[in-house]
Amino acid sequence: MLIFRLSGGLGNQFFSFAAGYRFCREKGEVFGLDVSTQCADWFFRDFDLANYDIRYDKEVLYRLGDNRMDHYLWNHVNRRKEIGLFTPTIRERKLYQYDPELFQFSKHHVYVIGDWQSWKYFLPVEKEIRKMYQYQNELSSDASRWKELIDHTNSVAVHIRRGDYVDLNITIDPQYYVNALAFAAEQLQDPVFYCFSEDTAWVRNAFKDLPYHFEYMEYDSSKKGLEDFELMRSCKHQIVCDSTYSWWAAYLNDNTDKLVVHPLVKKKGQDFWPLDWNEIEF
Repeated sequence: MLIFRLSGGLGNQFFSFAAGYRFCREKGEVFGLDVSTQCADWFFRDFDLANYDIRYDKEVLYRLGDNRMDHYLWNHVNRRKEIGLFTPTIRERKLYQYDPELFQFSKHHVYVIGDWQSWKYFLPVEKEIRKMYQYQNELSSDASRWKELIDHTNSVAVHIRRGDYVDLNITIDPQYYVNALAFAAEQLQDPVFYCFSEDTAWVRNAFKDLPYHFEYMEYDSSKKGLEDFELMRSCKHQIVCDSTYSWWAAYLNDNTDKLVVHPLVKKKGQDFWPLDWNEIEF
């Protein structure tokens, strides 16, 4: 069995699952998925991938605590009890780069840790991944009304990530959005820009002088993060930020004529951004 540890929030989970699915099926190995982090009470992300039609062979789940002794001792003990005392661990070596040699190992029982943020990791099973990444719940009434509006306009999803990116000081310069919106407006006829953000007040202020038709995705839902994602992917075009969440919304967009705009990020190249997306400097 190859056990892949699930990574981060929804976008990261999509990446780590897709890589694990590809290599387990390619090698004919049992696909084990470690969901322990996402199921821990203290972790700030949930096992959101469970809302999609994913297929794997074995769920690996053990207790993870958040106090000092847990981090230094008991988390490691609990993990080893579940995956096996002598199971070798393989870790990702190159962030945002495709590294096929990493998976050329001979052992049949391995624990694998990484983010695997490249479309090249799952390209051979892309059609299967797209079929599995279908939301299994009905949208709320408010989200459904937004979906109807999106479907009847030349909709462009604009993802402006604030929240934890503000705390980490890794938000994108607002000039990126100015340039990206201008580019999209030149390419598209009568676009309507649907803005998705944790901080709509900030976005309204930042965009107030721009001469475009904006809609701000404000509605109540107990599953707003998941529903926002589904609304983003249903837009005909996307302006993404440096986020795996909006990356996947654009990637899973089935519009064959879609326009996707992404920021120039030096650490991320063509292994991360699909080749037919438009790069914008700022």
